[in-house]
Amino acid sequence: MAIRRRPSVFIVMSLTAACLAGVVRGEGPLSLDEIASLRDKKQNPGQILRVAKERGRSFAIDDDVRKRLRELGFTPPAIAVLAKVKEMEPPKEMEPPKAEVAAGVVAPAENDPETDRIDKIVAQSVAQAGVLLTASECGQGRVYGGPGVPAQFAADARQIGTQLTATFPKAFIAGIDKRAVNVLIVATRSEYSKLLDAVSQAGEANGVRYGNQEGASLQELGAGKPAVYVQGLTTICLEGTPPEKSRRALAHAMGYHALRHVSRGRCGDALAGGFGNVTEVMIHKTPGSTVTGGYSDRELAGDAAWPQLVRQRFAENRIRDIGTTLAGTFAGMQMPQYAEAWSLTTLLCMAPDKFATAIADMRGGAEPTQAVISAYGVDEKAIVAEWQRRAAAP
Repeated sequence: MAIRRRPSVFIVMSLTAACLAGVVRGEGPLSLDEIASLRDKKQNPGQILRVAKERGRSFAIDDDVRKRLRELGFTPPAIAVLAKVKEMEPPKEMEPPKAEVAAGVVAPAENDPETDRIDKIVAQSVAQAGVLLTASECGQGRVYGGPGVPAQFAADARQIGTQLTATFPKAFIAGIDKRAVNVLIVATRSEYSKLLDAVSQAGEANGVRYGNQEGASLQELGAGKPAVYVQGLTTICLEGTPPEKSRRALAHAMGYHALRHVSRGRCGDALAGGFGNVTEVMIHKTPGSTVTGGYSDRELAGDAAWPQLVRQRFAENRIRDIGTTLAGTFAGMQMPQYAEAWSLTTLLCMAPDKFATAIADMRGGAEPTQAVISAYGVDEKAIVAEWQRRAAAP
């Protein structure tokens, strides 16, 4: 006949101790919510009282709490014991870990008003566009695609994000807030018209009037154009534009907005546009996207390859410093200047840590040329000489 044995006292006590040890390992005084959770886990009031004696309690014992404790199965004597346990302040919440910050690299500003405003404008534009726009967070930005927009655009954005993360310092990447890098893509011109109206209205509702210095509206700037840029946001229309050109506009926009944001707008048009072309090259191998002063995509005279344009500019002794190139604005830049900006930015990005430091210095208020000279530790002539040497290479 099988003999039934009662569980040994040692085993029962060990199990109880193990359960209690798991509870005691909690941090800080015991809260009322934690007591309720322990009761849900079948811990009895006696066990919970022993934990309270070890850790203290974080709540006062008033009539409402007594009622709640009775609902949780505590008897009046047990509540009296708990009332004698020392009341302690709950632990302060730990601050979230800060992004790793390399020397000379400024961490992202918290609660940046401009980024908050861009986020509101994007949200309101999406809601009011009359077009279903589906959001995808991709790398360092957000891509919103309407009906009929190929998934390739989101895939391109993810690829750019992966390459930027692999190339640049962690602190530089951490400084790019996705809310400040937005691309909204629709398939048709009728949808695009609605989208531009929505962006204009959202901007005005948040204190921003979009347009160029001549007073042209977004609708006027976008008429017949494949893309329009405003702060933190680019809109793209696929209809009437070769697919590759639209994909290039996406890649350029992501890089452009990222650098404008991480430098707090102090890097200037040429460097931001050049960085946009650097991200474009990550996908398409060659640069090609340009932007006007009205922040719309445009066609420029000249079809020579960009590297050839830069070599020609050096051969004609038209490039003598970096300051002239970095001071370029979209209002005045033509094809050779876009090529110069891309070429110089490509050179600077060959030293990612130094590039990140230069951008951080600009963000801190340094003039772009001086920020570059300081970060790279050589004078301007040395930078130009290296630039010319690399530009001359086939």
